Amino acid sequence: MIELKKIAVDIEAEREGRWVRYPDWEGVWFHVRGLQLPAYQTHKDRVERAFAPKAKDSDKDKQDRYAAKAEVIGQHLLLGWHGFDTPYVAAEAKARLADTSYRELLGAVVWCAAQVSASPASRSAIVQSEPPSDGE
Repeated sequence: MIELKKIAVDIEAEREGRWVRYPDWEGVWFHVRGLQLPAYQTHKDRVERAFAPKAKDSDKDKQDRYAAKAEVIGQHLLLGWHGFDTPYVAAEAKARLADTSYRELLGAVVWCAAQVSASPASRSAIVQSEPPSDGE
């Protein structure tokens, strides 16, 4: 039996952000807000409408759509990272997110943001309010 309160989502965590350990990359943590953040949802919906798929999308159309999606994620969800050889700098992080050769980075940020939006009963990652220590 599951306690009902364990399926409640932490709305403050979605709004303020939490540190999430990304399980595929040892020692890597992302400081992210949740996917249900209203500002993110509004901006994402606006971008999706602007880039509604056309009958024949060119490679440039696909790249522009990817870059716009990455910009929204970088602006609203990603607040920091820990465990990379490069320190987090917002402008540089946004540039990496927009570069399709870093698509796994973009996917990791979205996965971590989904963990922040999940209830404790549904999470599959470690989520905490404090940044990880250097020993993590």
